[in-house]
Amino acid sequence: MSDLTASRDLKAMVDAGVLEPQGQGRGRVYSGSDELRRTWAEVRASRPPKSEDDPYVTVTQDRFPGF
Repeated sequence: MSDLTASRDLKAMVDAGVLEPQGQGRGRVYSGSDELRRTWAEVRASRPPKSEDDPYVTVTQDRFPGF
């Protein structure tokens, strides 16, 4: 990706309210807006619990029955 494309995309996300810039020039960083964080929290809350996908649960149960 070119620098121009990256700059244009970052500006579009800031203008859309998705990202919030902090700092100036080469030291500028971007973080998610409150709206983006809320949306991400809703997505995560709607997913099934992580333990169902945890491969270590099976290993623990095999090595330590009743754990």
